[in-house]
Amino acid sequence: MDVKCAFLNGELNKDIYMTQPDGYEAIGQKNLTYKLKKTMFRLKQTQRVWNEKINGFFKKLVFSRVNQNIEFIF
Repeated sequence: MDVKCAFLNGELNKDIYMTQPDGYEAIGQKNLTYKLKKTMFRLKQTQRVWNEKINGFFKKLVFSRVNQNIEFIF
């Protein structure tokens, strides 16, 4: 698994729009916005979307989540 790009593989469930980044505006179309198809770094939804995707994958493999309170004693 490519861990560096894992967050970029999440599909968005909601419509998210962004303005064109500075320096990358299309000529003659500076007021356009982009609708994102996939997650990208620094989005608030990125971690949640990726977590849902990896949890779904593990559930298909019949893994289950263990909820434990772990206390560390130093």
